[in-house]
Amino acid sequence: MQCGLQMFRKLLQVFSYPFRQGNTKFEWLVLMYPVFFPTIKSWGNAISFLMLAVALSQISFNKKLYFRKRSKTFWLLLFTIISPFCFEFIVQCLRGPFTWNALDGPSRFLIGGIIFIFLSRKDNIGNLVKSFSAGCTIGLFLTLIYISYFDNYEYWLGRCATKILCPNALPVYILIMGINSFFYIYFSDLVVPKKYILLLLVSIIVVYILVICETRTVWVSLILSIVLSCFLLSWKRKVKLLYLTLTFVLIIYSSYIISPTIQKRVDYSSQNISKIIYEINSPSTWNTSVGGRLGLVKLDFHLACQNLFGFPDGTLPSYESISEQIPFMTEHVYSIRLLSGSHCEYTAHLSRKGIIFGMLTIISIFIFPLYFFCRIFKKCIQENIYLYSALITITSVLVNALGIQVFGLKMTSTFWAVYLALFYSYGLKSIRSSD
Repeated sequence: MQCGLQMFRKLLQVFSYPFRQGNTKFEWLVLMYPVFFPTIKSWGNAISFLMLAVALSQISFNKKLYFRKRSKTFWLLLFTIISPFCFEFIVQCLRGPFTWNALDGPSRFLIGGIIFIFLSRKDNIGNLVKSFSAGCTIGLFLTLIYISYFDNYEYWLGRCATKILCPNALPVYILIMGINSFFYIYFSDLVVPKKYILLLLVSIIVVYILVICETRTVWVSLILSIVLSCFLLSWKRKVKLLYLTLTFVLIIYSSYIISPTIQKRVDYSSQNISKIIYEINSPSTWNTSVGGRLGLVKLDFHLACQNLFGFPDGTLPSYESISEQIPFMTEHVYSIRLLSGSHCEYTAHLSRKGIIFGMLTIISIFIFPLYFFCRIFKKCIQENIYLYSALITITSVLVNALGIQVFGLKMTSTFWAVYLALFYSYGLKSIRSSD
C-alpha cells in the first residue's frame, strides 16, 4: 500500500509543474487550452481570445519592445502565420463577391500572429511550452473519460467522436496532444520505472482512441510519427534502433491480427486499391472510399485550374459540365465535394484560392514550419528538447492533411495558429541561444 502511494506521488510530479507557485496567468491559459479542447464546445476559441486580450494589452503598452530591432526571421515567421488571412482577403477582393464569412476561419491566424508577437519576447517560453504539453497530457485522460461515459450519443455509426469533433478530426488532434504529451513525459524528471508507466498509459490512450475513430489516414500518420520518433531518439544507437524497429513491426502485425476494427479497415482499403489498379475504367471504382478520395483530388485540381482565384465553398459548376471534362466523375463524388468538402486540406486550398494563392497558403502553414524546425533541429536540439515535439507534430499534420481537412473548423484553425505561435517563439529562442 505504501509503495503504491509513493508511486502515485511520483507520477503526480509530471503534472505538478504548471501548478507550482510563480507561474504567470498566461501560463495558466496555455496549460488549460488543450485540456478540454476536444470535448467542450468553444473552449479552445474562448481561451484563445483570452490569450489575444493579454497579448494585445501587453503589446499596446510597450510597442517599441515588440516591434523594434526584430530579426528577419521574426518577420518571416509572423508573415507565415498571418498569411492564410492575407491570401484569403486578396482572393476575396479579386474574385468577388466579397464574403465576410469566408474570412472567419483564416482570421484565426491573425490571432496566432498577435500571440506570436507577444510570445517572441518572452524569456520563459520554455515554461509555456511545458505548460502546453502538460495540458495535452491532462487532456488525453479527460478525453478518454468523456468518450467512455458519453458514448450513447457521441458515436457516428460506431466510430468515436465528440460533440464538437467528428471521427476524422478528433484523432488528428488526439495524436497531436499525444505527441506533445509523450515528449513532455519522456524529458521529465521522473525516474525510469514511473516514467515508462506513464508513457505506456498515454500511448494506450492515444492508440485506443485512434483505433475506435477508425480513421485510416491518422493510423498512417501515427506509424510515421512513431518511426520518426524512434529514429530521432535512437539514431546514434544502431542496435537499439534495430530492436525498436523489429518490435514495432511485430506490434503492427499483431494489431492487425488481434483487432477486428483494424483488420476490417485495412482489408477494405486493400480492396479499394485493388479495384483502382484492375478496374480503373469502372465508374463503381470511383464510388469506393479510396476511389472517391482520388476523385475528389481530381475534381479539386480541375477547379483550381478553371479559375485563377478558385471557387468559394458551396459553389461548384454543374455536375454535367464537370463530368464532360473529367472522365468517370460520378454523382457520388460530386455530392461529397458539394456537401462535405474536399477531404484533403491541400487540394481544398487549391480549389478555394486557385493554384497561386492556394499553393502559397500550403507553403505557409505546412511546408515552411517543417523547413524551419528541420533547419534549427541539429544545432539547437541539445538545449531545446521540445523541438522534437514540434517536428513530429508538424510531420503528423502534413500526413493527416492528405486525407482529412485538418483545418475545416474555426476551432482547429485557431489551434494550429496558437500552436505555431507558441513553438515558433520557442524556435526563435533556440536560434538566439545557439548564436
